[in-house]
Amino acid sequence: MIYISHRGNINGPNKKLENNPNYITDAINKGFDVEIDVNYKNSNFYLGHDKAQYLVSKKFLLNK
Repeated sequence: MIYISHRGNINGPNKKLENNPNYITDAINKGFDVEIDVNYKNSNFYLGHDKAQYLVSKKFLLNK
């Protein structure tokens, strides 16, 4: 069975931490796949639902 975390959440919504790279990594380390919100702005990748919030590298996005 595959469990998918939404924006890093595994125990209900947490608007303060959603899409935070550390929050996402924690969910992955607990065995979840994670759906994230990616923005591309000024030649950079960002995580964040309504805005470019957390700068991340292409390597972070390609990491399994």
